[in-house]
Amino acid sequence: MTTDKEIYLILSRCPQYLYELSGLPSSGPSVLKSVELKDLRRTADGIEFPEEPSAPLTVVEVQFQKEQRGRNVYRRLFTSMALIQEEHPDRGVRGIIFFATKNLDPQSGPWKDWATVCYLDDLLAALEAREPDHPLVAVFKPLFIASVEELVTQAKTHYRKLHDRPLPPGLRDVLCEVFERWMLERLPTKTKHEISMILDLPDVRQTVCGRELLDEGRTEGKAELLALQAETRLGPLPDELKARIRQLPGDAFQALALKVLEWTQVEELQLWLASQPLAPHSTSGSGIFEG
Repeated sequence: MTTDKEIYLILSRCPQYLYELSGLPSSGPSVLKSVELKDLRRTADGIEFPEEPSAPLTVVEVQFQKEQRGRNVYRRLFTSMALIQEEHPDRGVRGIIFFATKNLDPQSGPWKDWATVCYLDDLLAALEAREPDHPLVAVFKPLFIASVEELVTQAKTHYRKLHDRPLPPGLRDVLCEVFERWMLERLPTKTKHEISMILDLPDVRQTVCGRELLDEGRTEGKAELLALQAETRLGPLPDELKARIRQLPGDAFQALALKVLEWTQVEELQLWLASQPLAPHSTSGSGIFEG
C-alpha cells in the first residue's frame, strides 16, 4: 500500500499531529513541507519548520515497508538532517522516523540512538486508550485493522468520526480523502461505488470516491454515481431501475440528483423514471418500464 504520501499530507495539514504521535514537546505553530536537497538532487518529503526561529527543524521519515537491500531509512534521515543543517546553520535539527511496526525497524546503530523512533501501531493503540475518538485513531484504521471483514464492518463508524467531527478548515477533507484512498487499497476488488456504499453517506457526492465519479465527466460515471446515491437513500435498487438510470439523457442527471434527496421510497424513483424520456439511441428493454 502507498502510505508515505498520505501521512505527509495529514501532517502537512495539521503539523501538531506530529507531536501528538511522537510525544515530542510542541514547537508551536509550524508548517511541514517537502524540501529539495540540491546536493543529492533528491527531495526530503517532510521537513517541519516552526514559526519560532529558535525552535529546531524536524526531518520526518515514514517507513511502512521492509527495507530494500542497500537502502536504509536511518542513512536517509541523517543525510537529510546534515544537508538541512548546512542550509540552516542557525537552527537546530532533529529527526523522527515513524515505522508502521517495530519489526520494520532495522535498528541500525549507532545512528538509531540519535533519532526519535516511533512505532505507529503502539502509539495509536495508546492514543485510542486515552482518546478513543481522536481523528488520528480513526484515519489509520484502514491500515491497522488486520481483518478485511472487520474493516468492512467497522469502516462506517470510523469514517463518521472524521466526517461528522468539527475540525479546522481543510483538515476534515484531507482525513476523509486519506481514509477513502486507504480503503480502496485495502479492498482492491471493490469499486469506488462499493466503497461509498460501505461508508454509507446520505449524499455520496460528499465522498472523494463519489466526486471522482462525477468529475470523470462520462455519462456512465454519472449514472453510476446517481444509482449509488439512490441506493444510499432508498435501499437496494432492482437491476431494471439501475439500467433505466443509465438510459437517461445527460440533462436529466442534475434533476435526478436533487429529486433523490427528497424521496423516501423506491416507488417514487420508479414513477419519476417512467416519466422521463430515454437518451438518444437508447432502448427501454424488458422489465417494469414496458407497456
